[in-house]
Amino acid sequence: MIQTLRRNLREQRLMAIGESLLVGVSGGVDSLALMHALAGLRSALHMTLYAATLDHQLRGAAGDDDARFVEATARAWGIPCERGSIDVRALAAERGIGIEQAARLARYTFLASVANGLGATKVAVAHHADDQAETVLLHLVRGAGLNGLAGMRWISPLPTAPDLQLIRPLLNIRRDEIEDYARQSELTPRHDASNADTAYSRNRLRAEVMPMLRTINADVDAALVRLADNAASDEGYLEAALRFAAAGWTTFLDEHVVLKRAEYLSLHPALQRRLILRAAHHILMSADELVAMVPHERVLAAAALAESGEVGAVAELGRGLRLRIDYDRLIVEFEGEPAVDSVDTALTTPETELLLALPASVELQGWRLRVERWTPASTTAREAGVALAAPAAATVRLRTRRPGDTLRVSLGEGQRGTQPLSKWMINVKIPAALRDQIPLLLVDNQVAAVLWKGIILSADYTLGDSDHAGERLHLTLTPAATELRSTAPLQLERGRKPSGFRGEVV
Repeated sequence: MIQTLRRNLREQRLMAIGESLLVGVSGGVDSLALMHALAGLRSALHMTLYAATLDHQLRGAAGDDDARFVEATARAWGIPCERGSIDVRALAAERGIGIEQAARLARYTFLASVANGLGATKVAVAHHADDQAETVLLHLVRGAGLNGLAGMRWISPLPTAPDLQLIRPLLNIRRDEIEDYARQSELTPRHDASNADTAYSRNRLRAEVMPMLRTINADVDAALVRLADNAASDEGYLEAALRFAAAGWTTFLDEHVVLKRAEYLSLHPALQRRLILRAAHHILMSADELVAMVPHERVLAAAALAESGEVGAVAELGRGLRLRIDYDRLIVEFEGEPAVDSVDTALTTPETELLLALPASVELQGWRLRVERWTPASTTAREAGVALAAPAAATVRLRTRRPGDTLRVSLGEGQRGTQPLSKWMINVKIPAALRDQIPLLLVDNQVAAVLWKGIILSADYTLGDSDHAGERLHLTLTPAATELRSTAPLQLERGRKPSGFRGEVV
């Protein structure tokens, strides 16, 4: 088993050499074997390993005993361990959810808190191939879509903390192989009696349904895992297709997602439904909620409303979410928290950097920025735009903000001052989720203009009465063409030329 585990870590790119890893351990055979195996790989992988165990307060003294056992075992193996306790019944009552879902929410919330406190970059759990087969079957009988049939992934965002990664290094290893490893390693796992309680749907499926299915197909476990692999491959393709089709006209913020209605309606119905689901899941993740399946019938109702509904019409998605029609936009938001209009601005991908060879034209999520040389004294008519008090021969870059960026601002009465760009963004009330996406125009490595609801110039680059001699730089920011399929979607990434861009990419 340990060789397969090591191969999984490498081939599935679950960990890099030298990373810090937190392993969640219940005390059962699966998680205890995983912690033991990872402990044996610490030196080879230069890994910093931590453990965490949680008492769900569902089994009285037995749950507390299991947590203390894990803590003692981990420390005996030289692994720092955090032990926690959460009243899952109270959490279920507070959130209005079932015990199983509340237990999962409690575990992931606890693991995220511990990982963040310790500085671990990934969290490992002991889900294995038998768990995968059960998960796929459970999703199937509940009518899940392709994403549900794909089951658990090797690596995915931690549900309550998307900035952390959850890894499952045992996902292709059968339960009996893990039990053999535990016996050979003389491990003494704890027994959780609740795993035999068929009042829980997963336990009933494991105890009653899977044995019956094995009488029809002795290899049904492997067949279900194969189904998950195939579904995951197709799911990945559809997600990539959606990202490609929706680039440039979707805005994802913490509390709402804004879609351009015409472009949305040009998508295939399968991608329309998928985009609604993705928007709902994004908002729930941002709100530190455990993402649950949005009912299929509500997604269908929202898609139908998006096609034929009037301005102001609303479709309820559940969990307090809704889809609302706002003129030429569709907005997915929490009820009672309507989206602000500030998202209607030029945005780009964080960490963008482009060196512009003039004249340059760049498309920025629904907007087109043109930068060119211009002589203010010229009689040539100009379309609406702004001119900069900067020499036309200057080096011009377009990028997003970096630590240490400053902006020159007017203090009144001809006085100017320097303000950290981060503070300026706060003062003008740019939403935090947008600040890394705001395009900046730099002239000779100084911030000359910020593209926020138009073009805001640095005080040092505003034309004065004496700045009208010789060539200058002229900026024009206009709505881009909205024909979705006429051009490839914008990909403003370092080292790549975006559609609609003429110039040199740094």
